[in-house]
Amino acid sequence: MKTRIFEIFTSIEGEGILYGTKTLFVRLAGCPYSCFYCDTLDALPLDSGKEYSITEACNLIDTSLQDNTYKVNFTGGEPLIQYEAVYELAKHVKARGLPTYLESACFDSKKFLYVLPSIDFVKIEFKTIDSEFID
Repeated sequence: MKTRIFEIFTSIEGEGILYGTKTLFVRLAGCPYSCFYCDTLDALPLDSGKEYSITEACNLIDTSLQDNTYKVNFTGGEPLIQYEAVYELAKHVKARGLPTYLESACFDSKKFLYVLPSIDFVKIEFKTIDSEFID
């Protein structure tokens, strides 16, 4: 199995109940929605980023972890496009004793339910085409 990762970086979580925690963000490539307010347009094409085997991606995550990293956040694009890879990567992270976090629109309930056993926290990003509802 392969996965496409756009970028991996460490930062401080700026949203949700885990606000302020040191986080490793794994931004997966690909998104079918093309929302006009998207802040990661470069990651939208599924062929963006770099292709890795799951083993290579797990090794990349391991080497990217820094001291005091609290959790690993799978984001995108839309990470559920690569739901099987998210499941495998999140299992790997959990085996290392770190919580996992998923940021997704969760439009495909079957894919969401597939990855859910490997995810500790979920941020569902509701999508809308009406700018009245965008902050």
